[in-house]
Amino acid sequence: MPNHPLVEKFQLLYQRHNVLVSVIVFLSGFLIDVFTLGDIDDTFSLVQQLVYLCAITYILYYEMINKTPKLLSKYWEYRELIITFLFGSLLSIYTLYFFHSASQISGLLFICLLGLLLVANEFPQFQRLEFGVKFVVLSLCTISYLLIIFPIFFGHISVLGFFIGVLASLGIFLGLYKLEENKIPDLKKRYLYPVVGTHIFFILAYFLNIIPPVPIAVKHIGVYHSIEKLDGIYRVSFLPRKYLFWFDSNDEFSARPEDSLNIFVQIFSPRAFEDKVFLEFYKDGVKQDRIPIGIKGGRSEGFRGYVNKKNYSPGHWQVVVVSSDNRPFGDYSFEVHSDTTIEPRDFKVLDF
Repeated sequence: MPNHPLVEKFQLLYQRHNVLVSVIVFLSGFLIDVFTLGDIDDTFSLVQQLVYLCAITYILYYEMINKTPKLLSKYWEYRELIITFLFGSLLSIYTLYFFHSASQISGLLFICLLGLLLVANEFPQFQRLEFGVKFVVLSLCTISYLLIIFPIFFGHISVLGFFIGVLASLGIFLGLYKLEENKIPDLKKRYLYPVVGTHIFFILAYFLNIIPPVPIAVKHIGVYHSIEKLDGIYRVSFLPRKYLFWFDSNDEFSARPEDSLNIFVQIFSPRAFEDKVFLEFYKDGVKQDRIPIGIKGGRSEGFRGYVNKKNYSPGHWQVVVVSSDNRPFGDYSFEVHSDTTIEPRDFKVLDF
C-alpha cells in the first residue's frame, strides 16, 4: 500500500535535511514544555512523562536486541527522530524542574549536565551512538522522574525516599539486563556498567549536594523590617532604594536598635505535602543560627512563612534555605548597616 503524499514528502525532507528536521522537532518539544509545563505534581504531566519513558525503553530494548517491533514496523526508520523528541521533552522538563529547586553552584552543575545532554541529544553523532549510551540518558531521566514521584507519594523529602527511587530505577534496568544477558555479546560492558555507573553518580551527587531537592522550590525570599499576617495575607514593610522602586525587598538593611531581621519566604511544595525546612543564618561566612519552618503544600503561589532574628550585628549576611535532608535550595544575601538617625522612615508595604 503506497504512502500518503504528505508522508512521502516528509520522508524525502527527513532524508535530505535530517539535522534541520531534528532541530525543529527539538525546538517544538522544548517550547511546548516551556509554555505548557504545569506544577511539578500535575497528574497529566506525570502520566505524560511515564508514557515517554516507557516508549523510549520499548524502542531502545528492540535496538539492543537488534529487532524491529511489529508495533512500530512502519515507522522504525524514524525511531531516532522519535527518541530525539521524547528525550528532548523529558530533558527539558527535568532541566526546568531542577532549575527551580537549585540555588547553590553545586546544584547548578547538575542543571548544566542536563542542559548539555539536552543539546547533545540534537546532534546526529549523539543519536547514532550505541544503545548503551542512550540507556545512560534513559536511566538519568528515569531516576529524575522517580526522585519527583516518591517525595510526592510520601508527602515529604527524605534520604529513604531518595534511595527507594534510585533502587527502583536500578531494578528496572537490571531486569532488562537479566532478560538478555546470555544473548548479546559484551552486554555488561556496553549496557550494564554504564547504567550502574549512572546510578552510582546519582548517589555520590546526592551526598555532595549536587542534586537539588525536587519537588520543593523557593519562589521568594527577602528581609523586611516588619511582617504581619492579616486575613490570609502577609504584609511586609521595608525601606526601598530611591532608584530601585520596583524591587520587592532590599539587600541593604538599615537597622535601628529596636529592629529585628524578618525573613519572609514563599516555598512551593506539592499537594498533600508536609515537611520541614531550615533557614540557616551566616554572617561574614560564619554560621550563626538555624531556624526550622514547617511547610504545607497545595498553594500554587507557595507556602508562606517567616522567622525573625533579634540577635544580630552589622555585616554581610546570608540566609540559606535547607531541606529536611540537608540539601540547600535557596539563598539570599544582604548587608546590615547601623542606623543612628531618629527621623521617621517611609516604609514601602507589600502584600503576599
